Amino acid sequence: MSSSVLIAFEGIDGAGKRTQTRRLEERAAAAGLKAASVSFPRYRQTLAAAAIEDYLSGSLGDIASVPPRFAAAMYALDRYESLEHLRRLLAGHDLVVVDRYVASNLAYQGARIPEARREDFIRWLFALEHRVLGLPLPDLTIFLDVPVDLAARRIGRRREGGEAAVSADIYEQSQVYLEQCRETYRFVARLGLYRRWVTVDGGGDGGGESGRPRAGGD
Repeated sequence: MSSSVLIAFEGIDGAGKRTQTRRLEERAAAAGLKAASVSFPRYRQTLAAAAIEDYLSGSLGDIASVPPRFAAAMYALDRYESLEHLRRLLAGHDLVVVDRYVASNLAYQGARIPEARREDFIRWLFALEHRVLGLPLPDLTIFLDVPVDLAARRIGRRREGGEAAVSADIYEQSQVYLEQCRETYRFVARLGLYRRWVTVDGGGDGGGESGRPRAGGD
């Protein structure tokens, strides 16, 4: 078995995951560690990611038009198609940092499930990705908890700077939905499915600079 460490950055769109992934990879390399990163979905790399692009662009309809289990399966398949790539990274590096991982699926699709059935759905999807499809559990999950209005401003700045598509995807268009996703991330933390989960206050408007960890899993 590889002794590599797998760290996942999680959070809503605009939370600063990409920035923190890059910074951690750079710091690890500066410390003499062999580090790599991967971002999900793996656009232009997997067949499932092509379907995800259609979904996010609205080609398949609005959010409500696509059942949560179907959407969740697309994201899970993207990671399953990437499993051998991820295993190679883990085998050849001391540290692998992931920008969005399984918990993102739990939060974004779990937010669409009625509260009374949400926990069952999240546990089902967790089992599907980690047990059935064999995605390795992260050694550490870092949830960048950012207010939705701040995340929206960051997304807007990226778009103005040409770093993102001109039009927002169907998730970014709804701040109400992103707030539900944020709350569902917190719910996932409370469930204790992941052995090491740290919630970091990412509310400083520094373009993705994370703040201090909060006590506990929430």
